[in-house]
Amino acid sequence: MNEATSAPPLGAGDILRSLDVGVFFRHRLMAAVSVLFALSALPSFVRILSPDLTWSWAENYADAPVMLVVLGAAVWLARREEGRARPWWWAVAGMHTAWLAVRLVYLLVPLERWGVGADLATDLLYLTGYLFLALALEYGPDPGPAGKDAQGGRRVESVGTLLFAFFTLSYFILAPSVFTPDIWETWVTSLFLYGVLDLYLGVHALRWLRKPGLAERWRAPLAWFALTGLLWFVGDTLEGLMYLEVVPYVDSGTPLDLIWLLPSLTFAASACSAVSPGRREVPGEPGTHRKEGTWARDATHRERAVRAAP
Repeated sequence: MNEATSAPPLGAGDILRSLDVGVFFRHRLMAAVSVLFALSALPSFVRILSPDLTWSWAENYADAPVMLVVLGAAVWLARREEGRARPWWWAVAGMHTAWLAVRLVYLLVPLERWGVGADLATDLLYLTGYLFLALALEYGPDPGPAGKDAQGGRRVESVGTLLFAFFTLSYFILAPSVFTPDIWETWVTSLFLYGVLDLYLGVHALRWLRKPGLAERWRAPLAWFALTGLLWFVGDTLEGLMYLEVVPYVDSGTPLDLIWLLPSLTFAASACSAVSPGRREVPGEPGTHRKEGTWARDATHRERAVRAAP
């Protein structure tokens, strides 16, 4: 039996209700992530570190502990799931790997030696993470219409996503780094590129939530994912406006850091809601982790065993 059901498309109110806040209380991993998140954000609220360490932690590393946990959860889910869910979680793991590699670049390259090469490397790693998520959303975590035409359409969409990523990289990153390096080094072009991609991911996730027949088990993960994309959009756009001096610039190490830290928590909620104790599926019913063919094959084996019995 397929994961998709004949449920009608979700309305705006249904999507908001799909944000399963209860996952923070009933899931032990999510509770632990919440404590880790609070500890990571603490230096921005309480002066427990020197000003330099506070700035460095808030600017470069504060979201890394939660991202490491989500990476582990995504790998665990990818190894546990079957069907369309498996590549979805591998893509989430790939995105977190790429973005954690950015933190590694910050750690290995001293600020006094930071140059165009380091900037370009971080942009490429960020874009790689976005590309993982964009391809995941094109392929989708939930089965779409069956048939060769639908499969061919998904392949075309995936190729289109790759081309979109290449041209956005060229327009926002490669061309400015060569022709207008002074503007590119301010991170303005990069941040507005990220803002476009943030909005694309958030809206695309909402589109999946509006898809007729979406399995109920995917509502909470996709709703948290959509919220994450929209929070990324707010943070990257606000930072870009700060660099342009449209709004007053506020340096890292203040309670305002919460704007940029919250997406790591909502992404963790997306992963944890996929394995929440209240969302276990019954084998053979919509939303099961096992493929329909597996159950059909098991039934065939049992039927043969009955026939062979004396």
